[in-house]
Order: sequence, then structure tokens, then C-alpha cells
Amino acid sequence: MIFGRGGGGGVINRVTKEAGLSPIREFSFTGGSFGNRRVTGDIDQPLGQRVAFRLNGVYENSDSFRKNVNLERTGLNPTFTFLPDSKTHITVAYEFLRDRRTADRGITSFQGRPADVPISTFYGDPANSRVRANVNIFSANIDRVFGDLIFRNRTQYGDYDRFYQNFVPGAVNTAKTLVTLTAYNNATRRKNFFNQTDLNYTLKTGGVRHTLAFGTEFGNQRTRNFRNTGFFNNATTSIQVPFDAPQTSVPVTFRQSSIDADNRLRLNLAATYVQDQIELSRYVQVVAGVRYDYFDLKYHNNRDGQELARVDKLVDRCVRQAGVLGD
Repeated sequence: MIFGRGGGGGVINRVTKEAGLSPIREFSFTGGSFGNRRVTGDIDQPLGQRVAFRLNGVYENSDSFRKNVNLERTGLNPTFTFLPDSKTHITVAYEFLRDRRTADRGITSFQGRPADVPISTFYGDPANSRVRANVNIFSANIDRVFGDLIFRNRTQYGDYDRFYQNFVPGAVNTAKTLVTLTAYNNATRRKNFFNQTDLNYTLKTGGVRHTLAFGTEFGNQRTRNFRNTGFFNNATTSIQVPFDAPQTSVPVTFRQSSIDADNRLRLNLAATYVQDQIELSRYVQVVAGVRYDYFDLKYHNNRDGQELARVDKLVDRCVRQAGVLGD
């Protein structure tokens, strides 16, 4: 009922650290194989009796068992917590992630099995194979207690900028002397805005206890996709390199082919749900609920002007009985 369309394949409960009124000073340093270095910090500082600030950070730099493969990433997460009164809890937060790494597509195959090459073998040009991700997320959470009613509101805005450029190992010739390489890059820019409100209320009717839940969700997502194909020597989309030495420095020009993506998508969604958890006795509970989802998707192809649209409306119903064993 709470997650709707996002819960069909499972849900990850991602919880970030929030500022509290207890001071924290925590740092860790990690080192490992292949030059791995990682440092993290967690600082929580109360700013009076009703305000607190917390900063979490991480920096990691590492090579790999794969030749010429490495990564470097930095993350920061400052949060502020405000407690206007004993029944209100407000948190605002910002998340920043900068990720840089080598794009690595692994080894090729031969006759249906992984190729018999050293596990560290890299295909293509490592200097021209890269992944870049920049993430900026702003969020605000409000919790308020009104007697037996609990109010929660979550608002989040996310800006995601991701790019990767890679070489793809392909077919091996029958003599196992040459392997085919292709290349492409892809850029995705996405902006999300989501707001979710949940209400929980507890009451009794006769000897039966009810925990009622009601919620709404609204969201907007905008995505831009752009892909280029790699042309070796600005002429051909594939080359063959030695099976035993598949790295190459052949010049590659990345530009659009006739089938490369250049599109944008816009998604609007709205949902509402209501649920009742009924305690019939100490040992038997029944959960019943219904959820309605409205999903409006529009697609525009920048290459030819094609537009596609789809609206989905779905009602989910849930009735579940649970037995609880007593002492």
C-alpha cells in the first residue's frame, strides 16, 4: 500500500543518518588490496536544545584486479534537525555524490564460455573509457503528533547527471587470434520531484483495535537520453584487435548514428491509499487496504519528432490475515 508501483520487485529501505541532540565524532580509515584507500567521517553537533547539525562524508580511491581500472568518489551529506516543540520533528538534508571511474565491460567469450585470457585483461582504450556521475539530492521531512494521529510528510528533489563511454568486446574469430571491438557513449540527465504524506490513527471499536493508515503521493520525473556511436578512425564502427593483446589506442570519434537515442521523457504520477490493521484478538490480526495509482508518461524523440504517450490507472487491493503465537 505504501510503495505501490515501486514494490512489485522488492523495496530497499534506504535510511540516511539524521542530526540529533547527542554529539558524535566518528572517523574511520580503511586500506586494502589494489591500492584501496577509504576515509569516512561522522560529526553530529547540537546547536542548542532544539536544533542540531550533522555532517557525514566519504572519500574513496582505489585501483582494481582489472588492469587499468580505478575509481575515485566523494560523498557529503549535511543534515539539520529542528524540534519546535515536543510533538514536531523537522529534518532538512542535502546529499552530494561525485563518482569517477573507468568503464569496464569485462572479458569476451569464446564458444559459449568465458575466453581463456588472464582475468585482468582490459579491452579497448582505458584512457577513453570512463564513467561520470554527479548526484544532488535535497530533502525535507516533517513529523507531527496530534494526539492519536501521526502526520508524516516527505519531500525530495533529485538531480542526476550520468555519463559513460566504453569499449565492448565482441565476437572472437574461429582461429582465436582476433576479437571485435565496438564503442559508444551515453549521457542521461534526470530530475525527480516526489512528495509523500502519510497519516496514522489508532482507535478502538468495542473490543477491536484499529490502526488506520492513509496516504498520498505526487511526483514528477524528467529524463533526457543521448547516445553516440564510436567510429574508429572516424570511419568504421568496429575493428578487430589481437585476442591476446586487445588494448588499442586507435583514434575514436563519437557521434550519432542513424539509430542512436536522442529523446526526452516526462512522467507525472499521483497515488492514494487507505489501510486498516484490525486486531481481532491477541493472536489474530487482519490487514485490509486499497491503493489507487495514476501514471502518466510522455516520450518525445528529438531526432524525428515522434511522440508517444501512455496513461495507466491501477487499483490494488490487499487483504491479509496473520496469526500470532502467544506464550
